[in-house]
Amino acid sequence: MQDKETSRRGFIGLLVIAYSSIALYIGGALVSFLRFLFPYAIYEPPQKFKVGKPEDYPIGTITLITGRGLWIGSYSEGFAGLIAKCTHLGCKPNWFPLKDGPLGQGIFECPCHGSKYDKYARNFAGPAPFPLRRAKLSLAPDGRLEVDKTEVLEPKVKMQDGIEIDETKMEDFFLKI
Repeated sequence: MQDKETSRRGFIGLLVIAYSSIALYIGGALVSFLRFLFPYAIYEPPQKFKVGKPEDYPIGTITLITGRGLWIGSYSEGFAGLIAKCTHLGCKPNWFPLKDGPLGQGIFECPCHGSKYDKYARNFAGPAPFPLRRAKLSLAPDGRLEVDKTEVLEPKVKMQDGIEIDETKMEDFFLKI
């Protein structure tokens, strides 16, 4: 067997390859570490926002606030901010103003599993265990309705014949003007 001597140029080439490999490895680890320090942020729309003046919502209408996951219900008793998320699996129910429900015309119906809610967002059919949640509504100083989705009315207890809601909190979630 014959020993082949490595030339100086060949040795330097091997060193460059070895050091480059090490530098790439360390650089990749450094990039991963820096990405950990600066995570991607998912920006959500603000949870407190204004939706218009009360006169923009005629009594007896349910209006979808596009991009906010919310309906504004305008009733003879006042206004309600109904969160557009089914309490069964979180799908977005649709509003059908011409379908008959237990309280007359108008029902919310979930397209996923058929849960149905009356015009006040109380569940009356399907697998949904609770009514639609309500966001807190208030009247801003400029006269517009202000929705606060950080404060949500949750049903207190599921009863055999329906849902019991804490009446002391109900006034905060039903704006009377």
